[in-house]
Amino acid sequence: IPLSQCNSMVAGAAATSRQVFISSDTIHSKELASVDTHINSTWCDTATSQSDGLHVVVCYKDGTSLYKSTRKVSRTAKRLSSIFFSSDSFDLEGRPCDVCDGYWIASDGGQPSTKDGNNTAIPKRLATEFKATEHFKVSLDMNDINQEVCITKLSTDSTNTLETTILNVIFLDLDKLAQSCIPTIPFDEHPSVTTKLYSGLLDSVISSLIRQPYFIGRNAVIHVKSEQLYRVIASAYPSNQCYVERVEFDRYVKSKLKEDDTEPKDNRSSGNIIRRLRQNKGAAHCPLSMYPARYVELPCAAGARESLIEICRFHNYDSERGCLRSKKAEMNPDLKGCDMTHNHCHSCGAKGHKAFQCALHLDTQQSRQQSLVFRLTSHGSIRSIPFHGYLANNSNNQNGDEHATIPALIVLAGRLRGRTLAACEMLPLISSPNNDSSTKQRWKALPNLLDHRGSHAACSPVGSGLAFVMGGGGVDGNLDTVEIINFHDKDVKWQTMTGRLSSPRHAFEAVACVTKNGASLFAVGGWKYGKVSCESVDKLTFEFSCTEGKQPSVDVQYLQNEARWTLCAPLLTPRRLHSVVASADGATIFVFGGYVDERNTTQSIEKYDISLNTWTAWDGLPYGETNCPLVQAVVDWNVSKIGRNEFLVFPFGEGNVVLRYSPETEQRFSPVMASSEKHLCLPIANWASFSATSSPSLNKAFLIGGTIDGKWTDRGFELDLDTLEWRELPPVSCARRRLASVVLE
Repeated sequence: IPLSQCNSMVAGAAATSRQVFISSDTIHSKELASVDTHINSTWCDTATSQSDGLHVVVCYKDGTSLYKSTRKVSRTAKRLSSIFFSSDSFDLEGRPCDVCDGYWIASDGGQPSTKDGNNTAIPKRLATEFKATEHFKVSLDMNDINQEVCITKLSTDSTNTLETTILNVIFLDLDKLAQSCIPTIPFDEHPSVTTKLYSGLLDSVISSLIRQPYFIGRNAVIHVKSEQLYRVIASAYPSNQCYVERVEFDRYVKSKLKEDDTEPKDNRSSGNIIRRLRQNKGAAHCPLSMYPARYVELPCAAGARESLIEICRFHNYDSERGCLRSKKAEMNPDLKGCDMTHNHCHSCGAKGHKAFQCALHLDTQQSRQQSLVFRLTSHGSIRSIPFHGYLANNSNNQNGDEHATIPALIVLAGRLRGRTLAACEMLPLISSPNNDSSTKQRWKALPNLLDHRGSHAACSPVGSGLAFVMGGGGVDGNLDTVEIINFHDKDVKWQTMTGRLSSPRHAFEAVACVTKNGASLFAVGGWKYGKVSCESVDKLTFEFSCTEGKQPSVDVQYLQNEARWTLCAPLLTPRRLHSVVASADGATIFVFGGYVDERNTTQSIEKYDISLNTWTAWDGLPYGETNCPLVQAVVDWNVSKIGRNEFLVFPFGEGNVVLRYSPETEQRFSPVMASSEKHLCLPIANWASFSATSSPSLNKAFLIGGTIDGKWTDRGFELDLDTLEWRELPPVSCARRRLASVVLE
């Protein structure tokens, strides 16, 4: 977009230098509180009329953050007023702040009565603190744009007295407004031009408001959801400051526009935006979403197989910032750097250059969407192997077919201290009882999830070759997206389903029930925002057939694009961090324990009849009514062979005796006996937050990850359900808790 066109579009907006920008992360920071006064002469010596008031613009990176800000409207306004509006020039020193009016601005009205879920939450929250008085429309002052915005004006019972500083608060989703106002502008290819347009659009909205008679002369705190402005403000901060005045902001944007105008187009990287968020928040331009995971095969010690290391995509495609994790580690030795390699090109696998400099990347974009493994041949050339083919050729089964990695234990994402992970790993499972050495098993890297997830759910219908990952806590809030991977595809990669869960949530579990003609997936319970657990149960049904010796017949395109989740009967007791397991015959689902709120757990066990769509309060865990431990449960496949439904229950924490649950017998719970005189216990004391899954074909259960004595662990164990003996698995490459695991069969 020519700079002249950008200037023409925003020429009509009444820009004001009486603005200061801060990011939402700094509102309650010590740096902001430690400064005595932030207002300098540029706020006073401006040509803008003093009646316009002073405006503090708080920028939020996503809608979730903006929504959370509505909980503390008055508190935030008073804090910012005490910092920015205390000046002798305006006779505000010592006068208390009183929030008078609130404004919710939307391109389509956004009134509380609207059915649009994206515009309902914030007005409803504001209506609890303000009283909606009127709705009106104003036209934007931008050239070449004929657009009206709808404004909901809300008010309190405050009165304008001389002893009170009257302050207005404004809430605006600038990203959504920009999409409706300027739909033809390719924002993501020109971030600096985008910032210019966004700031001009914000000025237009503000100038339309300050002309209203009840707004004139009032200061304002403006809460704006704009990922673009949020990112630019963080870069535009002057040294030793955690805010930027409008004059400095405009100067920074102008300098960036000049850089963009003089930079050769061929050298511009399309991967500058690196937000790890879903598509409607910018992830379509994140290197993690634009390019598949690729690996370099490195030799190990003598006698061991080769090892894989992933090539860093941020280092290769973000020409502006590169890999921030490695840069932070260089400045602070206490921080862990990037685990991936920065020595190889993501496009061709060679050393000495990055992918955005690679001729293969710039000219042909060859195999851009394929996961590859780069292997150095004996002749010194680089051979690229499809990632799926690499897994088959390097598996413990040397038949060389594409099913060689099945069955396999798969570990999916999780949390590591303050980090939310996207890394996935696969461990081919050995069914022969003679192969008891863990050195014959090795975890293999899988493509990363598209979203970083923790406390999420996962399941894999037996015989389908598919794995599903759903919901969980992401980098910036709860997720409702579902990712699917097909291990029978030539290019093994994660894809996001169009159908989503009924609500974003985490701390829940999912289970797959397989029938003769297909499978049904159930996502049960969880935790939404707030303090109360969730009772929702979502169901996804699809058809597939599995013939021995052939690939299963699954319409993956239907799953990805057309399949939709539906709501089932809700849980009787809402809960989170519970355990969900389906019976061996696939007719019922059992839910064990969990938290009902922030502090209290429940003993209750509920049974779901799939055919009747009904829940029944069935039993209670055999622990005390208070401080009932969380548990994980799996099917006892050894007993299911004789037609009985029984489960093994593994408790978290100190009580580590494994229990057998028999819902169809009079004595429901009994300790599992490893021998005639010894109870079966967990292999590690004080083990919690692990993930448990099982394999019907191998007749084994698997426990992995979690914490031991409160510390994150990479350990995992296999329980033989025939002999009731534990065997330790090779450690995963990354310790994690709140992970998900499935067995692919």
